[in-house]
Amino acid sequence: MIFEFDRLIKKFDSLPNLPKVNLEPTYLEICKYPYTRFEEICSRILCFYFSPLKEHGFGDLFIRSIMELLKVQKELFLNLNEIKVISEENAEGKRLDILIYSQKFAIGIENKITANLYNPLDTYKNRIDLYSKENVYYIVLSLHPIVSKVEKKLMVDNSFINITYKQFFEVVIPKIKLLNKGKKNSYILYLEDFIKTLFKMSGQELIDNELSDFFNDNSDTIEHLIQLYNAFTN
Repeated sequence: MIFEFDRLIKKFDSLPNLPKVNLEPTYLEICKYPYTRFEEICSRILCFYFSPLKEHGFGDLFIRSIMELLKVQKELFLNLNEIKVISEENAEGKRLDILIYSQKFAIGIENKITANLYNPLDTYKNRIDLYSKENVYYIVLSLHPIVSKVEKKLMVDNSFINITYKQFFEVVIPKIKLLNKGKKNSYILYLEDFIKTLFKMSGQELIDNELSDFFNDNSDTIEHLIQLYNAFTN
């Protein structure tokens, strides 16, 4: 068994470019946001950046990014003055986290950070449909991919699709870099802190494909080693 542990440690040491654990707290972490209400905070931050005429100066960049993930080819948002963004839209007493709409489209977003997907998506869908007769989109934006069969069925039954924060920000970030050409204003710094906080929560800041494969391939041995080490230190 000692030989197996030794082999495991040597294999781990041989992995290239091992990520460093970043222990520096983000601004949101310093604020010690109420954990149970973090989804609400995230939704409000997103609503600000989705609103094309707000002070961030990104215009419709966030909307174009979500449209790109939806594979929408049409130009649906030429007039930025027509676009409205609502946080916590009332749907028969329930709250849809984000609603974006204009005369030409409607996007409803249910935001999922820490909680499971149990929401009345049928009620949300009916509410979203009131804002447009065509080009209507229903999204569950989640920190982690939705994998539960029950939750996936709930989405399929109500025409929702799952987009992860990682997928979304992988589209947003290059557009912001291109727009600002290396310059950083306060709203970019706020956004970077927001993204960093979510990535730390999801573990995506640390895990690359090679490291993920290592953990998956050696999970039993690693767990056994951790148990023995904890027993030893105790």
